[in-house]
Amino acid sequence: MGLDIGAVQIKYMERPGGVALKFAWYLAVHSHEAGWEVGSDGNVIAEYDLDTVLGLVNDYVKSEGLGSDDKAAILKWVHSLPWKNDVVMLHVNW
Repeated sequence: MGLDIGAVQIKYMERPGGVALKFAWYLAVHSHEAGWEVGSDGNVIAEYDLDTVLGLVNDYVKSEGLGSDDKAAILKWVHSLPWKNDVVMLHVNW
């Protein structure tokens, strides 16, 4: 059995604004639902698949009672993330 090792580099992106920023906080809090997470107080590194994130968008929109314009703003941010084969690894620090 082989052992593959990869270096992880973090390239910080521009912070989203408005409702997308609020969803980003929600995403950080719910990172354990991603299936893979490393975290400590104020730091989360998690790998997300697109289907999971889209499900979290729907959950968030419903729980907050948001309309279609807010959902569209969140989805615009979600789709702007650097997805590779419908997977993205994010580092969130606060």
